[in-house]
Amino acid sequence: MKKIIKNINRIISRLNHDFKNYHVFSAIKSSSKKFSFKKNLQVKISNKFIDRISAYALYLKTNEPIKKNNDLWSVIENQIDHKGFIDSICDTQKNNKELIKVLKDLGKTKLLWGYGTNRKSYNKLSNKKFKDDEKRFFFDYLISISEYYGNIKVFNPEQGGWLIEEVDYDDLINKIFKKKKISLFKTPNYYYGYKYKKEFIFLKDLKGLYAAEQLRNIYKNNDLSEIIEIGAGIGYTCHYLKQMINTKYTIYDLPFSSILQAIYLMISHGENNVHLDNEKLPNKKLSDKKIFIKPYWKIFEHKTKKNILWFNEDSMPEIDLSLSKKYTKKILESKKSYFLSINQEARNDYGKGIKQHTVSDLLKTDSIYRTRDFLRPGYIEELFKIS
Repeated sequence: MKKIIKNINRIISRLNHDFKNYHVFSAIKSSSKKFSFKKNLQVKISNKFIDRISAYALYLKTNEPIKKNNDLWSVIENQIDHKGFIDSICDTQKNNKELIKVLKDLGKTKLLWGYGTNRKSYNKLSNKKFKDDEKRFFFDYLISISEYYGNIKVFNPEQGGWLIEEVDYDDLINKIFKKKKISLFKTPNYYYGYKYKKEFIFLKDLKGLYAAEQLRNIYKNNDLSEIIEIGAGIGYTCHYLKQMINTKYTIYDLPFSSILQAIYLMISHGENNVHLDNEKLPNKKLSDKKIFIKPYWKIFEHKTKKNILWFNEDSMPEIDLSLSKKYTKKILESKKSYFLSINQEARNDYGKGIKQHTVSDLLKTDSIYRTRDFLRPGYIEELFKIS
């Protein structure tokens, strides 16, 4: 009887597999009970923290150039009213309580659309089907990164064993995070994730950790001096990379993204470890170790050096083509450097009758390697040497 049930589960799993995941599951019900909405982030922020964020928001609002970008992020910015959020936090004394309230409930709002860890909004995740989809994506990422680390075998459909069964997910998480002494990113409240002891783990924790491992390997193997990321979401990869190597890490991004990075990297990595672009520069010794957060237009003022590791994930194809070309030109100015891209090549229309480009369209040069992303079907990981 057990064998019959097992075979039925296999058939159902295979029929339900939508090919957005690498793995097929038959028995995830017991572990599914560990999923819930995170509600335990206690936002303990100082008056100085509030002052710095508000001053940075005012700096961005005052200095942002008038842009006419035709890209996905311009569409999102207009639909969600990112500028309204920036306006609301420019006045420290008037809005400090409001900022703390927004941060505590951010996962419930539309503000993080395109940035969040879940594929559906907080409201839509009341639907059981969407919750089940979220669980499958999480388990798929967790198994994939466990395969990457060599903690489990790589499941092989050609040799049988294509179905994932009876996996101890807590043990996999323990091997990845606890044994390596890696602290989790302080993800906003009201995201749907996997409860591990007193903490929550999300898709972007696993994705950010994987990207950080790739960056660390490239950085160490090629004697590089700093890392520059173009478009960083709310800072997951930076958070995990900084626990692996102590190097200068600079992020360039849109104003709204830049503020989110400032907030969540200061919460996750410590206020004193983050420098905002409007602030007085630290001394040379400190600047070699800090996280620098800057608006995207300042990248063109970045002093060109050699031995830089440039990084972009999930955004270059979605950025205005003319701006992407300018970024590429800037990257190519830094000699003896490297550029790691983890992006899709779908060439979809993002809503304005304009199709997305690809990184290959921008860089007319051979890559050191080109491979499929270890965690996500449809994404390409590509490393370029700038010589």
